[in-house]
Amino acid sequence: MKKITFISLVLFHIFALQAIANSKHDNGFYSFKSALTPISYFDDPCPNAGSDGLISICESNTNTIFLSAIISGEQVGGTWTRTSGTGGTYDAVAGTFTPAIGATNSTFEYTIAATESCPEDVSVATIVIIQQPATITLTGNQDICIAGTSTFSASVADGTWSSSNTTTATVNSVTGEVTGQEAGTATITYTVVGSTPCEYNTATREIIVTAPPQQPTIQGYGGMCLGSWTTFMPNIYGGTWSSSNSAVAMVDDFGFVLGMSSGYAVITYTLHGTGGCGDKSDSKPVRVTTTPTIVLSSAPETAYQTVCLNTPITPIVYSIGTLDADGGDTTGLPQGLTSSYNAGIFTISGTPTQAGTFPYTAYPLGHCGFASRQGTITVTPSVSTTLFCDPSQVTGPNAVFFDWSPIVGATNYQYEYAINDGPTISGSTAISHLEVSGVLPGQSVLFTVTDATGVNCFQAVTATCSNLAEASFETNTLQAFPNPVTSVLNITNASPIEKVQVFNTLGQQVRNEKYHAKAIQVDMSALKSGIYFVKMISDNRTKIIKVIKN
Repeated sequence: MKKITFISLVLFHIFALQAIANSKHDNGFYSFKSALTPISYFDDPCPNAGSDGLISICESNTNTIFLSAIISGEQVGGTWTRTSGTGGTYDAVAGTFTPAIGATNSTFEYTIAATESCPEDVSVATIVIIQQPATITLTGNQDICIAGTSTFSASVADGTWSSSNTTTATVNSVTGEVTGQEAGTATITYTVVGSTPCEYNTATREIIVTAPPQQPTIQGYGGMCLGSWTTFMPNIYGGTWSSSNSAVAMVDDFGFVLGMSSGYAVITYTLHGTGGCGDKSDSKPVRVTTTPTIVLSSAPETAYQTVCLNTPITPIVYSIGTLDADGGDTTGLPQGLTSSYNAGIFTISGTPTQAGTFPYTAYPLGHCGFASRQGTITVTPSVSTTLFCDPSQVTGPNAVFFDWSPIVGATNYQYEYAINDGPTISGSTAISHLEVSGVLPGQSVLFTVTDATGVNCFQAVTATCSNLAEASFETNTLQAFPNPVTSVLNITNASPIEKVQVFNTLGQQVRNEKYHAKAIQVDMSALKSGIYFVKMISDNRTKIIKVIKN
């Protein structure tokens, strides 16, 4: 052991003061406890670089870092050396490091030089650079309409969205869909949370919410003639007018519409939206027409035809141009005929119930000009005759006799008959009566005059006769006189006569009188001269006689 000398005591005090200087707390005060740590009076103190230390910082931190604050317990007087890492600003003399964007993890060694009896001592200060969240770029439509949407997107994922003014605009925190609530502005913020100590990164984008235009409506008449005009009126002014086909109908800035050519066009009035709001519009079709057309499309003879009364006509068909007309109509048709319109086809059809000659006019229902087609329908009255069973005319046994009124112009009569529903026998005769033989007692004969040659519109007439068992007047008790008659026909019978009917040769009933007497008078003074058939009913029996009126 070394001997203690005066020089040794001096060195003791020097080392004690040095220990006090090297024992400083973080708060800047010295620790006397450390200063009074016993030291050897016999050995020199060895170098002490302190303990290693580590800190983490964000790369966006630009504050200067004292490296000595990272390590602890070191002696002063050492030197600093950067041993790893790039970027940032390193000052070896001052023992500082200033981070910068792009800097990497770095290590710095603090070295206390060796002494005569001790080696050098080294401690390490480590700075870990935490990457700042990437710079965020936002995209999306900044102009939206009330109730409209716009979806924002960010260049960095996993962030959240928020709005500075949800009264004006809301945003879905996950999808970034922005919905306009009312007119105004709002700031949409996108936030990406980083790792400690880099807390977060944000980006913002301002949006403008605008109110949409009101829905306009227009009024005006949509039909016009070629060369004429009409005016459309909007409920809200300030919009613009347009036509889908200016060659058909053109419109000016004031809603004045002019017909240019036949056809269809759509007139549109538009209120233009601003910002993110679309346009609002209302449209109205217009039809420009000229003189309508009507063309006979059925056979030419259908326009001029003759038909019998109560017989259907051949339909008369016209084509009407659908652009210039909305239908058709007629004048002058006989009763029973009607007209109909469907998709440009105009048809006259039906069964006439009125006899005569009827010139008619067919015309389209259009707005511009007038067109028509004419024709004539002649309706001929039906011609018939009075057919009856006349037992008084029978000339042979087992026979019945049919008599009918002669028809003016008839040259021949066609007939058919059947006995007791047996085979039908047909034939013709030039005279207006026929006797059917071969009829047994109790059998009946159905007889029909089917046609009359030389007579148009003949209507078949049928009668049934069972002469051999017929409940008819006794011919020797019935008297009718005078015949020919001028004014009054006297009729007497053994039984009271209940009813008398008088028919002309056309089969038309001209008198119908009720009686209840055995002797009656039938006034025929008002009838025209000619042949009449008088039908009498008594005790449910009938008798028909032929009477000539002078």
